[in-house]
Amino acid sequence: MGKFDGKKLLELGTNIASVDIVNYAKSEGAYVIVTDYLPPEKSEAKQYADESFMISTTDVDAIIQLAREKKVDGVFSGVSESNILSVKAVAHALGLPCYFTNKQWEMIGNKERFKALCQEFSIHIPKQYKFDQKTLNINELSQVEYPVIVKPVDRSANIGVHICYNEQELKWGYQDACEKSFSHQVTVEQYIIGMEFVAYYTFINGKCKLSMIVDKYLNREQEGLVPIPEAYVFPSKIAEKYIQQISKNVERMLLSIGYKNGAVGVQGITNGETIAIFEAGLRMGGTALYNFVERINGINIMEQMVDYSILGKMDADINLEDPNLKGKCGCILSFLNSGGTIGKISGFEQARMVDGVISSQKRYKEGETILRTGTLQQIHLRFYIVRDSKEELKESIEKIQKLICVQDINGKNMLLSNFNVDKLDLALTDLGGGKKR
Repeated sequence: MGKFDGKKLLELGTNIASVDIVNYAKSEGAYVIVTDYLPPEKSEAKQYADESFMISTTDVDAIIQLAREKKVDGVFSGVSESNILSVKAVAHALGLPCYFTNKQWEMIGNKERFKALCQEFSIHIPKQYKFDQKTLNINELSQVEYPVIVKPVDRSANIGVHICYNEQELKWGYQDACEKSFSHQVTVEQYIIGMEFVAYYTFINGKCKLSMIVDKYLNREQEGLVPIPEAYVFPSKIAEKYIQQISKNVERMLLSIGYKNGAVGVQGITNGETIAIFEAGLRMGGTALYNFVERINGINIMEQMVDYSILGKMDADINLEDPNLKGKCGCILSFLNSGGTIGKISGFEQARMVDGVISSQKRYKEGETILRTGTLQQIHLRFYIVRDSKEELKESIEKIQKLICVQDINGKNMLLSNFNVDKLDLALTDLGGGKKR
């Protein structure tokens, strides 16, 4: 007997975590329906579902009609922000559970509103620059101290993000960010040189607890494009300081908006002295970190959020969360593709067998084309690794990197440079990498 026996779940789209969502719901007895605009051969979640449809996740009216016809008990999506907003619209129309309200999403998901909320709770943020949302005038530009980073207020995955080192770059980046923004609004802030990190929080029935903190290592090899994360590593170099100085204020801030069930990822940066928070998301992270947390702490936020979407409640013990992850060391190791049509992928199956690998992802197959965009769409392969020590972790990373080879249709290497494990031994003050290249 499963907790979802006799229930139907409508999953929107195929993205990170979608297959895990479908498989978990089915394992608990749910009948799972997947819809998006992709044919089944290109929509992996559809290949695991009980039923699928060719309805775009942006066609909310059609999805509502489908949900009514199929008499679904819940609607959910993985990490895609546009799909999650469609979930909210469908759930609201049909009176189905949704883990956030429109107001909560706007307060956290809109970068400008989030930073204002941080200031209310004495959480340090990078220096802000306010511009007219249509034009950049000379007086405004004369006040800017470079470098700055320009972002749409309402996008994720590096879309529309630009690091600008002079006025010309700022003007171009500002216009592009405006075009990429759903609301045509942009945020401009000081670009801090330092180590980026992400702190993940779990919310269950109105209680909040820090789940884990990971350091975010960026590959800066692609000149003119925003750096892409090549590794997320725990324990974080900033963990102790963050927990002592920042975390309680962040918890108070998130609870203040009435958020009760779900996940939150809070992104920040530190130079070793100052910790600044710059954005957050009311969703599971695209890193699918529940792979680690479930293995070590015994709690899976993805499963809990599926439970909520179908049953309207969560039932896990939030006290299982241990941000120190019981002293384990881990890494999400990404292989970044420079772009082109994939000819051959070698070593993937062997790499999955390396000591410490608990999960892996192959986002693109041979014959598919990857665009050079400076976004997370250039992440080709991923490995989730857990070891007992930093030295063991470094050993596993190096073994995996020696095995993996990706060539284009002309036999040329397609991957950007490997993650340098020596960075794990460096102090925070040596990890900035913020100079233009």
